[in-house]
Amino acid sequence: MGIVLVLFLVLIGWLFYRYLSQGRLDLLKSDITGPGQAPEDILKQRLAEGKIDKKEYARIRRTLHS
Repeated sequence: MGIVLVLFLVLIGWLFYRYLSQGRLDLLKSDITGPGQAPEDILKQRLAEGKIDKKEYARIRRTLHS
């Protein structure tokens, strides 16, 4: 029982350290967008891959900036 408590406290300390050192918990962040990708970067990537056209890109970009 004692070792479980120690391991739990170490885990909490490690998560707290990561949070303070990076400003966010990347461990708990979804990997859907990849690490640190901003919405506008994803939008540019979709345009480059041909998934959206320039008109759709401009519309979504205006929405992001409003």
